Amino acid sequence: MSKANSDPHPIAWDFISISGPASVFDNGVPNQYVGNVNCGSGYSQCRFGPMILSLPGSYFPLGCEPVSGGGPACYNNADTGVIVKNGIPWDEAISAWSKRFGSTVSRPNAYAYYTFSKSLCTLWGNYSTAYINVTSGSMSCGGIPSLPNQCTISGGAVDLNHGLLNTGEITGKNVEVARQVSCTRRTSIKYTVSLGNPVDLGNGISSLITVNGVAAGQSITLPGGSSSLRIASTLTDKGAIPGAFSKTVVLIQSFL
Repeated sequence: MSKANSDPHPIAWDFISISGPASVFDNGVPNQYVGNVNCGSGYSQCRFGPMILSLPGSYFPLGCEPVSGGGPACYNNADTGVIVKNGIPWDEAISAWSKRFGSTVSRPNAYAYYTFSKSLCTLWGNYSTAYINVTSGSMSCGGIPSLPNQCTISGGAVDLNHGLLNTGEITGKNVEVARQVSCTRRTSIKYTVSLGNPVDLGNGISSLITVNGVAAGQSITLPGGSSSLRIASTLTDKGAIPGAFSKTVVLIQSFL
């Protein structure tokens, strides 16, 4: 496994899933891996190919997806492996794989136990539902891309309704609405008002929009998981005249 793309996403059991190619290169060193294919007692053949180490002692063939529903049978059917005879040298098994796949094979999902290892390790090995035998000295490990952050606000549109106001008693009037926000992880974020802030509401009245007590357009920090997002409007009288006032604006979410 030489690379993984930058589109990781969480799946079941605290694993993350990423995509990437497995590549093999002939460095000209014969018999560099000690030992042979070992399919297990009583087995004349098994499957050989690139494997994933997701956490210590847990090996998955590249293309085998037990976490997301592949199940044990994929150890016999992983389409990134080739069938090899028991007891042949590792070099012969690698050559058989290269004849089948060339230099590179890709898969849509590779696994790493994110909160434990924060790395993705790959290696050669032979495997079946009965027995797994990894190629000693073939493992390499690398970092995985950071999970993309996402903050989702629930609860629908926000209506900041100040109700009826008396002239001379407008400045400082405040109304606040709370919505739940859920973020992938702790993040610095900025909510910008599409029309600028303060917002001209007409009839000589303006509104300063704040998010969690901070003027929109400035950064705030949201925790990972669910929290409350408090969106408020504070009015200023700039020569108010009687009549209705309103404005529709969009809060633009930007990660910092």
